[in-house]
Amino acid sequence: MKNIILFSLFILISNSLFAKSPKKISEYLKGTTKVSGYFNIHHHKKDEKYYLELKKSKLNKDFLMTASIAEGIGLKGVFAGTMLSTVIVRFRKIGDNIQFIFRDLRHQAKYDKQMKKIVDKAFRDTIRANFKILASSSGKYLINADQFFQTDFYQLSGKLKRIRGGSLNHNPKLSHVSSIKNFSKNLEVRSYLAYTSRSSSGAKNSFEILVHYSFFPFPKNKFKPRKADSRIGYFLTALKDHSIAQNHSGFVRYIKKWNLEKSEKNAVQSLPKKPVIYYLSKNIPYKYRKYVREGILEWNKAFEKIGFIGAIEARIQMDSDKWDPENNDYHTISWIASEKAQYGAIGPSRINPLTGQILDADILFDESRLRGNFRKYLRFFGQKPQKQSNEDHNETLLNETCNIYENLNSQLGLFLLAQKSLKKSISKDTDKKSKDNKKDIKKKKKEALKKLVKIYKENQEEFMGQAIKWIIMHEVGHTLGLRHNFKGTTAIAYKYLHDKDYVKKHGLYGSVMDYPGANISKDPKKQGYFFTPTLGAYDYWAISYGYSTFAKNEKKELNKIASKSTSKELAYATDEDGRGSGTFVDMDPYAHLYDLSDDPLRYSEHMIDLISSSWNDIVSKHSVKGESFDQIAEIYYSFVSEYVRKLDQITKFIGGRVFHRLHKGDGDIRPIQLVDFKTQRKALKMLSKYAFNDKYLKVSKELYEHMPAQRWMHWGTKIWGQPIDTDIHRVNLYIQKSPLARLLSPRSLSRIINQELLYQDEKDLLTLEQVFQTIMKGVFSNYYDNLKKPHYTLPKEFVSSNKRNLQRFFVKKLMQICQDNKAYDREIPYDAKTMARHTLKRILFRLDHLKKEVPFHKMDAISKIHTDDTMSRIKAFLNSSYNSSNY
Repeated sequence: MKNIILFSLFILISNSLFAKSPKKISEYLKGTTKVSGYFNIHHHKKDEKYYLELKKSKLNKDFLMTASIAEGIGLKGVFAGTMLSTVIVRFRKIGDNIQFIFRDLRHQAKYDKQMKKIVDKAFRDTIRANFKILASSSGKYLINADQFFQTDFYQLSGKLKRIRGGSLNHNPKLSHVSSIKNFSKNLEVRSYLAYTSRSSSGAKNSFEILVHYSFFPFPKNKFKPRKADSRIGYFLTALKDHSIAQNHSGFVRYIKKWNLEKSEKNAVQSLPKKPVIYYLSKNIPYKYRKYVREGILEWNKAFEKIGFIGAIEARIQMDSDKWDPENNDYHTISWIASEKAQYGAIGPSRINPLTGQILDADILFDESRLRGNFRKYLRFFGQKPQKQSNEDHNETLLNETCNIYENLNSQLGLFLLAQKSLKKSISKDTDKKSKDNKKDIKKKKKEALKKLVKIYKENQEEFMGQAIKWIIMHEVGHTLGLRHNFKGTTAIAYKYLHDKDYVKKHGLYGSVMDYPGANISKDPKKQGYFFTPTLGAYDYWAISYGYSTFAKNEKKELNKIASKSTSKELAYATDEDGRGSGTFVDMDPYAHLYDLSDDPLRYSEHMIDLISSSWNDIVSKHSVKGESFDQIAEIYYSFVSEYVRKLDQITKFIGGRVFHRLHKGDGDIRPIQLVDFKTQRKALKMLSKYAFNDKYLKVSKELYEHMPAQRWMHWGTKIWGQPIDTDIHRVNLYIQKSPLARLLSPRSLSRIINQELLYQDEKDLLTLEQVFQTIMKGVFSNYYDNLKKPHYTLPKEFVSSNKRNLQRFFVKKLMQICQDNKAYDREIPYDAKTMARHTLKRILFRLDHLKKEVPFHKMDAISKIHTDDTMSRIKAFLNSSYNSSNY
């Protein structure tokens, strides 16, 4: 035993004598290049390794980290431009390890020490990563930066697993650092994070996502946060103070804003201590710079109203400038080009999550979308598009995705088609003036053509220039802290839409933060601004709340500003109001995307008339000699989408409620206001005209025969098993059933039923029975209209093919309401079930009665068969045992 102990001691002593001493920092850094900045990084180019050098003074100190997805998978929020949250982080040393901590400072108890102890115990920080210290000396620690930057800090694997399904995990071995840029105030790192999924068969598949990490310090200034107000649309940061007893939620909300201060504190008008400077990247094409600059500087009008002179500046990045757009000291507007754009423009900002202070902001403008629209314009003029090269660009941090371009295609297309009346007008005038001889006529027509081309070119410049200026105004608004305002378009009266003098002064919308509809005149000679040339009243008001300075009584003065919210021109509704978080949850017809004016019904009617009169002009206006017809279907479908949008807004008026973001004492109106029954009835009548009547959906065989699907077969295309032609019946049914889906949804039906209870004393009350009866008579109009007139002649096709499809869908929808308990994750009201059953009986009675009348015997064969089939299906359903047991 004694010998064994002695032998063990000998082994231990030998190991200690011959063991390698720990590597020094200098040994690890041999052959590396130092990248100095916010955190010192060392790059070993030969081995492609990165090391992070941490000073002891950097430990246990909070700083900020944000991230975005630079290259994604194009699904459910994981696409280029998706911004991830800004978080408070710190490094801490535990033994031989450095831990990366996500701080939880959202939960606070500022005014109660005892409560603070409870909160600190209840809400703990999160350890997101742990790294072995490779070496240390002189108060410095070295860790593996590759391992650090390849960590899935935001735990994207969980989201990706929900999207793709199956087993999926982050794979650090396949991940790698793409680039590192280090500055004095920020560190920018791009890393390809790899994820490996395993299918049910056991096969492995790996893919990458490029994540852009940004690390930067808290600002060193005396920024005073400003409390948010629900009546005005600012992005906000929210904290929860558990020591605030008087606030039932405990939430403290601050708006996101710049630290803008007057250089002369008490002056009525003053220069700012530090203006917000936007730099136009040198990759912006020269022809667009004018409009970009105008869009930026337009915001100075709002700041001048509150005493700031030159609050916003626009400067051009010169070729001699060596600074990088990713440097936090520079707020840039850059042009990028992509093969398949996933957004039009985005306006990101980096903020302090504790105060809401904006620290940096950049705007990315995707030229690909603009180029696509420009090519459509050239197609209309019968010209071949010129080849356009993609200029070099610097990609910067991506942020708030803003689908501002989504409707621009159809807006441009409609504008171009509206020009046909101009061409006809000029040709007509020429024919009138040239009655002498053929030579004179030819000469006059040549002159008219030159005039037409000149007008086209002027309109092209005007359309594109106005579009760019408005988009920049919108995105700069985001970087100033403003959210979308989807009630902005309702501030301007319909009669002023094409009044250039009025619009130049007041704007085309109440806010540039809206997504407006196309401002297209049927008569090009009376065309006003295509897009708003200036800020609206709401924009001035929002800036006054966010950036006004007060010598005293700030809370009182801010409330004075916000209490003006009941003014028509200051109406506000944002994403959760206009889009909703569920199917058909949005109820306010004035909080709608892509509308225009204070009379959305009139505007919708105008646009539907314009679209329906333009179906058969698509081929002649959008095809180019020598090119394929691939684009015709794309343009057709963009018009279909526009048509459906207008029907959707019309439908929102039926059973609609107007929501006002107001506080008690702001005025006599209430937060929720019924859409008056006169307007509801008007909307219902419009649906019968534009949705249930197929007169407006007539597509010529010429258009149908010029809409082949693209026939390229390779990666990135979908052709196998796809039809070559367009199913017009299917498209028309999609248009017609879209408003029915909303109108017969549980939420809409519930509101209609509720208004019978709450407003039964109101004049002209619209009831559930009246809604069902109007829809029924609209859908089955051919069975009700004209049949009793003495000289009525049956049409060749009594029930058109479009009508047959719509009637089958409506009957099926009524049956679903009867037998299903839920639709769109909401319980179907029982009154709606009984009304649906009653409506089926009424349809059956009407069809049965018609069969006994003389016109039925003269009806065409397919209409007779359809009538018999509809009756048989309804009879079978009403007599079914399943249906009976549901009541």
